Amino acid sequence: MAGSVAHHYNNFLCSIATSLEYALNMNTMSAMRRALRRTADAVSRATHLTRQLLAFAQADHRNLEIGGLADIVQHYFDEQQARLTSRGVRLAREFQRIPYVPLPREQFTVVIDNLTQNAAEAMRAGGTLTVSLRRIGENAVVLAIADSGPGFSPEEMEHVFEPFFTTKGELGAGQSHQAGMGLAVAHGLVSEMHGTISASNNPSGGARFEIVLPVGEQAAAQPSK
Repeated sequence: MAGSVAHHYNNFLCSIATSLEYALNMNTMSAMRRALRRTADAVSRATHLTRQLLAFAQADHRNLEIGGLADIVQHYFDEQQARLTSRGVRLAREFQRIPYVPLPREQFTVVIDNLTQNAAEAMRAGGTLTVSLRRIGENAVVLAIADSGPGFSPEEMEHVFEPFFTTKGELGAGQSHQAGMGLAVAHGLVSEMHGTISASNNPSGGARFEIVLPVGEQAAAQPSK
């Protein structure tokens, strides 16, 4: 893992150095701006990777605001629906009545965001993102996020939650900010919340992630609206 981190940061530094050198040797303002935009993008990617590493290492617990699972999920997709629509992604919500499940709001939002970004990137030509909430038995609830993309190959499925594994090429073929950390971070955070996360392929096509979270005695006494 240390080797992978060093490899990615070396790529960032090389990109920054190359872009700055290019900018210093350009005589036109427009060329300088293009080079500086590439520099800023590399810095942004490095910053995002640092945040993901902190989350993966369970080292960033500054914000411990607690929220209910249903409220966190509803709020996130209310905010993201317009952005998903602009990428050609239709959002389908299938929310059943579930108990109140208390979770650290910021950390669980990171989980949802990583799964959503992974799904959106899989649907390059657009598609449908289906988000569902349901209760299973008396002691657990399930959040499922499914896309209509190509799904995972058997080889990809074996490594899907490994750090720095990506199906999108080097650093997401230049488009993704996850650098193969998004699903590993989601797995680590869900485990910290005493839940489980699994990946599968839908029979009709596309990938599906399911998060199973326990319902405690306090949660069972407070049904969501």
